[in-house]
Formats: sequence, structure tokens, C-alpha cells
Amino acid sequence: MENFDESERLMFEAYRDASLDRQNRRNVRTGGFRNNAGDLLNDAYRRGDLDMLDSLSTRQSESPAFLEKFLYKRNENMAHAIDSIIRKSRLFAGVGAAHLPGDRGVINMLRKMGYTLRPVQFANRDGKQKDELDKMKAPVQFREYAAEDKSFYVEVPGNLFNFNRLASVNQLQYADLANGAYYLVSRIKTNAFSLGQTANDVMAKIDSSLYEFVPGKITSLKKSPTPNTPVMR
Repeated sequence: MENFDESERLMFEAYRDASLDRQNRRNVRTGGFRNNAGDLLNDAYRRGDLDMLDSLSTRQSESPAFLEKFLYKRNENMAHAIDSIIRKSRLFAGVGAAHLPGDRGVINMLRKMGYTLRPVQFANRDGKQKDELDKMKAPVQFREYAAEDKSFYVEVPGNLFNFNRLASVNQLQYADLANGAYYLVSRIKTNAFSLGQTANDVMAKIDSSLYEFVPGKITSLKKSPTPNTPVMR
């Protein structure tokens, strides 16, 4: 329901506008809300409580400018895309839950266009069946992928796609759709030389960052054939 380039542009502008917004709005305090915001969002998502999702999304954001680009403008794009396609053919559209509720959500926009929408209720969810499905793994074959400049090598089951055009960060990703997983390589400019940092200083920062910010459990960590480049699974 979105054009990738348009979506990426809006997200980049949203973070830029949010940064400017924070500079103009001083002493913004969120209290202890962010400590349990993730749990509240997960609970609302599981219950299908769109009103709560809308309230939490608005409450969690510190920047109205961010919501304008990241959420509302993208909602408009999705609603107009659904409207244009459904006039010609049948359509199954999947959008993120946060894009659905609210006066400027996709549901209300479609209703204003004249469409009739109704919820589909799901009951009797089978937890045992879900556990069995989660255990299923599609076989993949790993092969070595080398960066164009040979700065790193990594084993992945497919070709990495460059989807980030930011100057400071280069991200390469392969989506393993059959298993609901993805492989991501992030290349970040350290500016170590201008900061007077050694290779050991940089590696210490990388080690700390991996420990703090990588979700789940790191099952292995080793250096690639290129010095000081970690390879993680």
C-alpha cells in the first residue's frame, strides 16, 4: 500500500522534523510512561484494541511533527492506494495496526470516502497449533556474501539488499520470508580518526552496543576475515 521510496523519504523527514521539534520544545518530560510502553502496546495489539493503540501511539510520541510524517501522511497514502486499486479489482491489504485507528487513521479515511467497513472477530485461537507452526523451519542454504569493497564477509541464505541511503549508516538486508526472519548488516561510520580513537576503542564500543541493543540472544560472535569486523548470528 506504500511506495518504498516515498515511505523511506517520509520516515527520514519524520526523524529530522522530530529532532528539530525537540530542539524547539524544551523540558519535555515523559515520566515513567516509557518504562512500560512496550508492554502496554503489546497487550493492546493482542486484544485488537485499536482505540488503545491510537492513544498509546500518540502518548508515546514526543513530537507532533514526527507523527505528521511518520503516521498521518502515510495513512493518507495507504487510504488513497486502497481506494484506487479497489475500484479496478479485489484487494487484500495489510497495514500496520497503528495506521488503522483515529480520526486520521486508514479506517476513518476510507469511511469518509464512502466505504462501509466492519471488523472481523477471531475467536478460539489455538495456542498449541501456534506453537507447532512456530517450530516449523523452511530449509535454507547459507553461502558467503562479500561486500563490494571487500570490507566484510558474512554467511547468509541470499543476496543482501541495500535499502538505506543515509550517509552515516549503510544497511544491507536479506528477508527470509519463509521463516519470518531477516538478516541485517549495518555499517556505521565511526569517525574514529577525527575523534582520536584507536581500533580497540571502537571495538569496545561495538561490544557494548551489541550487548545493549540487539534483541533476543546472541548465539555466536566472531570476527570476519577482515580485521576488527564482527560477524554475528
